[in-house]
Amino acid sequence: MNDEVIGIGTDIELVERFEKLPFSENSGFYRNAFAEEEIQECLAKPNTAQSFAARFAAKEAIIKGASAAASLSFRDIVILNGKATPPNVMISTNGIRAYVSLSHTKEHAIAFALVMRGKK
Repeated sequence: MNDEVIGIGTDIELVERFEKLPFSENSGFYRNAFAEEEIQECLAKPNTAQSFAARFAAKEAIIKGASAAASLSFRDIVILNGKATPPNVMISTNGIRAYVSLSHTKEHAIAFALVMRGKK
């Protein structure tokens, strides 16, 4: 199977936005945007807000990159940490794949996504 690039996307988020929305007081927001595995990974990190902001940015970047070919929501996308590899992206829409690059500073989180579809 060959892959066809269908789009690229990027997004930047303020870490402060997630600092002002602690999980303990806003679990509904987080459960609407993230899968349970993502939530547990982010909560286990030393800087929870940076981790949530980076994943949120990645999901936005994937949605932007896929917009010409598929309508995706945050819940269609699960991003888990790779071990010494790029993040593992799982998308529930059949045939759509993505690679992401995440980065953050104390103030910002940014993500870049390359979105592909398999050709038959």
